[in-house]
Formats: sequence, structure tokens, C-alpha cells
Amino acid sequence: MPHASVQFLLSQMLHFNLRWTFKRNELIESIHQVRHILQVPDFYAYAILIPFLLAF
Repeated sequence: MPHASVQFLLSQMLHFNLRWTFKRNELIESIHQVRHILQVPDFYAYAILIPFLLAF
């Protein structure tokens, strides 16, 4: 039986993965929009959007 904190971590990871699956298409679309608006490479678009993604 995993330690409670390990179980919590696993449940959080699972929750994040499920959420990520739903958000991924939105995120990809957002990255394309950011790239287009700011005329920046993917890396910068990801760097801009990751803090927003983590906020969800």
C-alpha cells in the first residue's frame, strides 16, 4: 500500500493528465494564436502560456 503522500501525488498527476487531455487542443490552438499575433517561435509561445496553463 503506497504511503498517503504518494497516493496523493499519483491522484494529482492523474487529475493533471485528465485535465491536460481536455486542455491540450485548446493549448495548441492558443500557441498558434500567440505565435501568429506576436510573430514568435513555438518556444516563446510555450513560455508565455505555461504559467496560464498551470493556473488552471
